[in-house]
Amino acid sequence: IYDRDFRLLADSVLYDINTKVAISRGDTVQVWSYTDSMYAVGPYVYFDRDRQYTFMDERPLVVLNYEDTLNEVRIRGDTVEHDGEAEFALALGQAEISSQDMTSTADTAEANMADGVITLRGSPVVKRGRSTISGGLIHIYYSDQALDSIDVIDSANGEFVEAVDTAETWFDRSILRGRNLKLYFIDGELSEVLCWSQAYSWYYPTTRGSREFHENAVSGDTIRFMIQDNQLQTVTVMGGAVGTYTSG
Repeated sequence: IYDRDFRLLADSVLYDINTKVAISRGDTVQVWSYTDSMYAVGPYVYFDRDRQYTFMDERPLVVLNYEDTLNEVRIRGDTVEHDGEAEFALALGQAEISSQDMTSTADTAEANMADGVITLRGSPVVKRGRSTISGGLIHIYYSDQALDSIDVIDSANGEFVEAVDTAETWFDRSILRGRNLKLYFIDGELSEVLCWSQAYSWYYPTTRGSREFHENAVSGDTIRFMIQDNQLQTVTVMGGAVGTYTSG
């Protein structure tokens, strides 16, 4: 079934001409909604053309901003629903959201494309390059389709692994833990990390092949990492600062 606004491929389709609702089943059901740049594939699809609403179960894949390589958002879950008019998608059960710059997993994932916000609930984890953050609740914010900031609320943990050479042979490793964590980005690149409420930090500079070990550990009310060109530049500890340096 197809016209200029949508296309549907399936083994079987029940289509109501009056309501413009299609219920499709098969090994691979595919839907293209050209009006809202959405592509969906899975074994079961409920599609309401007038509402631009799609519901799928049995681990479907939904792609938003379809065929816009730089801005595509890929969503998986036990069930996924997408409201094209509201520009909103919801994935329930082992949810996964991925884009060009990161991948995320959680029990539940919401993508509010109109406001540029992705919300992860239930054991959320975000991976960007070799770095990983996790916590109780994570909000990811976009501005003009570029990554703007990430909020990690409750039991926040961030592990940042960044190359210190162009060949990506040697890496610095930093760990931040606290109640809350916020990451700031400029033009999509990480520029600052702020951790507060019982904040702890461990910094392990690269050994560059040496057997010598270095660890910088600090704690305080608030810890700020300043980052430039993907490398940690300064660490600032505010309120009750305590630090140790270990080498050996």
